[in-house]
Amino acid sequence: MRALYAEHLAGIRKTIPRMQRRASAAEAVAGAVERALSAARPRARYLVGADAYSQVAIGAALQIGRAHV
Repeated sequence: MRALYAEHLAGIRKTIPRMQRRASAAEAVAGAVERALSAARPRARYLVGADAYSQVAIGAALQIGRAHV
């Protein structure tokens, strides 16, 4: 069974250090949690870090593109 997933596991092991380097600082995450807990009307989601904003922008662009298909 291990041989079946060996290639995927190797890829994940290569990806983990890159993800750790790009992770948001704990202080930034704590700030978002503090804003959520102290907000009179908290939002469902809080974005933290440049990657989160990029993902939202890409997702919005893909939705716009899908509307024209």
